[in-house]
Amino acid sequence: MKDRENSEILHMFAEIDWALVLLTLCACGTGLLAISAAQDITGSFTTEDPAGRQLVGVAAGCVLAIMIAFVDYRKILDHRYFLYACYLSMPALLLATALFGTYLYGARRWIMIGGFSFQPSELVKILLILFYAEFIIRLKNQASSIVILTIGLLLAAPVLLLTALQPDLSTTLILLVIVCGCLYASGLSSLLIGSAGALAAVLGAFVVLEVSGGGTGLLRGYQNLRILAWLHPEDYADSYAYQTINSMTALGSGGWIGKGFAAAETHTLYRTGFIASSTTDFVFTVIGETMGFAGCVLTIVLLFGIAARIFMIARDTRDRRGAVIAMTAGLWICAQSFMNICVATGLLPNTGIPLPFVSYGLSSLLSLYIAVGFVLSVRIHDHLQTSVQDIQTERSEE
Repeated sequence: MKDRENSEILHMFAEIDWALVLLTLCACGTGLLAISAAQDITGSFTTEDPAGRQLVGVAAGCVLAIMIAFVDYRKILDHRYFLYACYLSMPALLLATALFGTYLYGARRWIMIGGFSFQPSELVKILLILFYAEFIIRLKNQASSIVILTIGLLLAAPVLLLTALQPDLSTTLILLVIVCGCLYASGLSSLLIGSAGALAAVLGAFVVLEVSGGGTGLLRGYQNLRILAWLHPEDYADSYAYQTINSMTALGSGGWIGKGFAAAETHTLYRTGFIASSTTDFVFTVIGETMGFAGCVLTIVLLFGIAARIFMIARDTRDRRGAVIAMTAGLWICAQSFMNICVATGLLPNTGIPLPFVSYGLSSLLSLYIAVGFVLSVRIHDHLQTSVQDIQTERSEE
């Protein structure tokens, strides 16, 4: 029995997608360098500093991902009470944030636990993917695409609304991307999903036009001002466009290969306090200033390489639920990377969102590692099942 268990573990290790693991670790390593540089002129990896805590988070994330990878995701989805527990826990977490959360930076998004801040909306991203992976596939053979699309969006509404009320518009958009990704990956009509996406784009354009014409009641005051600062940065250079302008200046000053990590404090904008949130939302700016255009390209290649590898796993997966999990996880990483980089380069209005695997933040980092763990689980157990089926086919032919 023990030999059999050891053999199964070895088979699982053999089926791990090591390319995905390596890309993830390289992205985290880039983030650790940038976070360490952004702390001060020397930087350190003690647990007293962000870089040290991030390093602990990377180690914990790796262990967590491997543990999840070895668990058959289908057993989790098949559990009798999974759908109910998964769905009810999402609004419960967000309601707990609204009632007991800590008010920071003009929003109530974090819950303090033992001296550490925890952002429940990051965990909600994982729960949303798992819920829809099971719910849509279970409903697919019983209802039409339009019915599933309608029910799926209605079920997502409370989660999206509670997140938007924190307020956290950027996370709300990512959750909406996740919902649409699950609907698409499950095999629903592309025409229906495309129509819903087109409607969302029209609404977004309407909001921008309304704001530029004097504001709208759909957004809070500071959100209106951020859009106006994005449209007319010269008019808000000393206020809402200040951060974005400094970010673009720092990125440009990095040149092709950057100023290096040993640059004098007076020669770098991020060390002189002109770049706020330099370890979190604007860590890409630090990469651009220290490592230049080459560092920016490397970071983009790593992040979209992770997403591409996950998409390949989704493509090769026979189980539809596993394909939904993998494809949506890849879409999440793509969308969040795109939004963060566009904010740092002035292509989108300033909104707080971390760069996956790179920005400092344990809630975000661990949720991403959980997602990677489930993707690895999809890859491992789909391959193991395929191997067993091939062996059974060969035996039957004999």
